[in-house]
Amino acid sequence: MAFFKELKRRNVFKVASVYLITSWLILQIIAVVSPYLHLPTLFGTIVTVVLSIGLPIACIFAWAFELTPDGLKFTRDVDKESSISHHTGNKINYLLGGALTLALCFIGYDKFFTHQIDTEQTLSIAVLPFEDMSADHSQEYFGDGMAEEILNSLAKLPQLSVISRTSSFAFKDKDNSVKEIASALGVNYILEGSVRKSSNTLRITAQLIEANSGAHLWSQTYDRPLADIFTIQDNLTYAITQALQLNLLPEQVISQSGETKPGMTTNQLAYDLFIHARELQYLRTTESLEQAEQLLNQAIDLDPNFLTAKAQLYTVYHFMSYYGVASVENTQAKQEQLFNELVVSDQVFAMKYLVIGYHMAYSKNLYQHAAQAVTVAAKLNPSDPIIQNLYTLLPNMINGDVDESIRRREARYQKDPLDLINTVNLLSQTVYADMKDKAIFYLEKLEQLNSEASISLTTQIQYYYLMEHDLKKALNVNLTHNGKSSVRSDTQQIRLLALNNQLNDALTLLERYANTESQINTQVLETFGWLKAYVERFERENISAKLAITKLEDSLSSKDLMLVNLWRDSLLGNLDSVEQWAKGYLASDAAPDKFNLTNVDTIEFGLIYSLAFYYHPNSNNDYFNKIEELFNAQLPRCQNKYYITNGCVPFLYLSGDISQQQAVTDSLSLRAILDDNRIGDDLFADTSLSLSGVNIDPQFKAFYKEQILPMYAKVNAPIHTAMSAAP
Repeated sequence: MAFFKELKRRNVFKVASVYLITSWLILQIIAVVSPYLHLPTLFGTIVTVVLSIGLPIACIFAWAFELTPDGLKFTRDVDKESSISHHTGNKINYLLGGALTLALCFIGYDKFFTHQIDTEQTLSIAVLPFEDMSADHSQEYFGDGMAEEILNSLAKLPQLSVISRTSSFAFKDKDNSVKEIASALGVNYILEGSVRKSSNTLRITAQLIEANSGAHLWSQTYDRPLADIFTIQDNLTYAITQALQLNLLPEQVISQSGETKPGMTTNQLAYDLFIHARELQYLRTTESLEQAEQLLNQAIDLDPNFLTAKAQLYTVYHFMSYYGVASVENTQAKQEQLFNELVVSDQVFAMKYLVIGYHMAYSKNLYQHAAQAVTVAAKLNPSDPIIQNLYTLLPNMINGDVDESIRRREARYQKDPLDLINTVNLLSQTVYADMKDKAIFYLEKLEQLNSEASISLTTQIQYYYLMEHDLKKALNVNLTHNGKSSVRSDTQQIRLLALNNQLNDALTLLERYANTESQINTQVLETFGWLKAYVERFERENISAKLAITKLEDSLSSKDLMLVNLWRDSLLGNLDSVEQWAKGYLASDAAPDKFNLTNVDTIEFGLIYSLAFYYHPNSNNDYFNKIEELFNAQLPRCQNKYYITNGCVPFLYLSGDISQQQAVTDSLSLRAILDDNRIGDDLFADTSLSLSGVNIDPQFKAFYKEQILPMYAKVNAPIHTAMSAAP
């Protein structure tokens, strides 16, 4: 007790109190001014360490020395009877009172005059792409990648609702205010920042803004060596989380500093190439996908162990075949090699499981295995748009559960309202599910999002063709499109032009694809065959059209010309020529052992499918044996009520699920027969090997005359004439 009395007498407690309060005020001031003075984080750290070291020194000083009328003396040299320590203590009391007053004023200001996070409301945030402030503007893709890494880390926190990158990045290079962006995305906080590269040093500034008030809740500047990018990302994520007062332990938020993340690279140039390629892939155009392929191959050359780049390249090849950029034959072997390299690795990262999901679904027809892999990928990276797109699609692929697929997509829509691909798929699925009110809602949203995207165009055509049955509107959407077209949108336009009685324009557009040295896409060859069948059946007297087609045929290779004529024959019901080809094809090395999703988009598959349908239920149906595995995998999807009227009638009939009579009955509607991928094929539903109402039942004949032909006769004079002349 005597020791504590002596501490009190020597004013040690009072000095310590004044020192602590003053130090706290100094640190608060530094926290406020550092971002505006662009002080490095190290400055605050140094001041904190110095002040911490100073506390025991101040206490020792107060113990060892005493202020007397004659100046500062060692306490042991001052007689207790003549000591004025109580007077000194009173002066310190005034200092302590002043410090406390200042501290209370600061706390009051922070409490009542600055924004406080409302812990009752849902915390939601959008991370905007970091602006490139470098002198040469060379760090744009690094800034995007920086923002995306922070976004991905934050998205794993269950307490925080994070808007996905597609919507956040939609405001890149735009002049929208923070309040406008927050309102459009439905968030209450915005994180924005900038990155500046100078030699081998990065200066990254980030600031957290409350949307409604525009108040800056937190701001920090980081100066780091370029090689330390992943530690910077982790530190930023942790700091932002703390600013949002989520009160999580650091180990719940950040990874171990200094460790390379699974699947990633430590090669800065390879990383930059990867980020650039990923941005190009999201565009989904012919040029952007080809550029993405080149950049990813360069990144892999720089670092052969960069597994995430290999996984991304696999998905680029998938996109290239799907969007009509490359043939399946050109990409399948490359995808197989990349898949094998990924699965032998013991590293765990999201894109690896996405690739496993793609491969299981599209190469092996193993949808349950695909679902397991993609679910893992979605947990590892809940904000990646490519992962989420396949995750939301899987219920549809597995068992035709369109309700669950739409539910997943609508949940994603809440987090990513500006994601074009998700909105496109929502429109497409609600059209197929015959949910007209929802389809109209997403059609309007799609038109607001990006009317220049070709995938937006083709989905709008899908709506007008499948749901409204309006050929004029479908064509008008195509003709007024301002953006780049795609193979699919161009083939849709060729068919719609012909069906709207503009045959010469259709032939002119087809000529662009026929007169090319590169391999002609399957969709183009099918459209060419369809146009030949259309002219031969409905425009027999149109000599100029026949001459134009003959001229175009001269530019085709012998194989392509053969496929065009075979497709024409399949539509017109010329069984002998198609079967003669099929027997030779199946006996050759070119025929696959079994068809799967990677080779269904070929004319060869379409013809084998047509023959399988035509000959069913013949026990010697060798054609069905080639596609049986694929049909069995697809069958659950077709058993759903929404899909019985979406091209699944042949699937169900071939699989024995429905009888011949039921197949006819289920085909008696426009929704069952129309296909936006092959607009106008239904004009040949009375002769086509794959659409002929189970080899032309009388009920189907009546449906064809009363429903299908009149839809086209509204806009096409030759079809009207043919309909009038029909018995």
